[in-house]
Amino acid sequence: MTTSGGSAHPAIHEAEAFVRDWHRRLAAREETDELFATLANGIRLETPTAILRGPHEFRTWYDAGQHEPLADPRITGAVWEVTVTSPMHIQLTLTLPDADGTGAAGRQEWWVVRQDGGLRVRTIVVTSVVPQPVAMVAEPAFV
Repeated sequence: MTTSGGSAHPAIHEAEAFVRDWHRRLAAREETDELFATLANGIRLETPTAILRGPHEFRTWYDAGQHEPLADPRITGAVWEVTVTSPMHIQLTLTLPDADGTGAAGRQEWWVVRQDGGLRVRTIVVTSVVPQPVAMVAEPAFV
């Protein structure tokens, strides 16, 4: 099941609330142990500058204060696409708006899994949208 909002599927609402809570916690620089408890076994985090695997690497990265790519305040204006891929797995894709709100500035893809009776973060991929250079087309020479 996929939605961009408004669906009555309880897993979608639960997953959206879970990710929003994560953003709130990151912005507040909550203690590592609070976030650590919501990581799945085999957590993977990819940002434009790093790839982290496992809870230990995540903790080191977070404690070093490098969480800004995940704590992006533009989440409030993000377009959400949520896909329930199985009873245990949910994919959330957040497209973050650019400064004037007319395009996309980046994307966050979250994979959450139901584990030990609650949702856990399995994978987060943060990408930024980099404008592609415009190819110059040579004009034909007229003689």
